[in-house]
Formats: sequence, structure tokens, C-alpha cells
Amino acid sequence: TQGRVQPNHFTFSSAFKACGNLSDPRGGKQVLGHAFKRGLASNSSVANSVMSMFVKSDKMEDARRAFESLSEKNLVSYNTFLDGTCRNLEFEEAFDIFHEISERGLGVSAFTFASLLSGVASI
Repeated sequence: TQGRVQPNHFTFSSAFKACGNLSDPRGGKQVLGHAFKRGLASNSSVANSVMSMFVKSDKMEDARRAFESLSEKNLVSYNTFLDGTCRNLEFEEAFDIFHEISERGLGVSAFTFASLLSGVASI
């Protein structure tokens, strides 16, 4: 379609962020369908945004499926899922993720520690 702007990974990441901020996973799933049609759902920034949307919407099973489906997990992927497990008081899994981050040599960030500390502080 000539002359029409086509969505890219930035567009989809922004849409998922908006759906997460609105706690609208149904809208996000519709957007995800479009991302799949465009072949962008496997893009790391899109996939991490999908996971973040599910975490913010308290849909941890969907977030878990998104995390497990990632072929290449980066520190953002791990931190996003770690944050979700801490928000949902799933500390055993959170510490398992923390150890996996360390074992893979990804290094930990201030966000990694902040997620763990905020989760523990909420007990």
C-alpha cells in the first residue's frame, strides 16, 4: 500500500506500553495479533514490551508464556519478568531468575536490585 505509514517495532512497543499503562491486556492481545502478522512479535523490544504489558496488567501466566517463548533473553527480559514475580510475591521464582541472570553472566542492574528490594519490602 503505497503512501501509507506501516507500523514498525517502535510502534508496537509503544502500543504495548500504552496497553500496560491502561491495564488493557485484551487490547494488547489484539495489537499482538497485528505484530505477528507483520512478523515483528519476535523482535526483542516488542517481546519485552508484551511481557511488560502483561506484568502491569497482573496477567502473570501470560507474562510467563511470553518470557518462556523468547528465543533470546536479554537483561531487560529477565528484569521485566523478575519485576512481575516480585509484584506477585513469587519470591522463590524471583530468586531463581536472579540466579539465572548471574549464571548467564548478564550482570545485574540497579533495576534488578530495586525489583527484588521492593518485592521483599512489600511482605
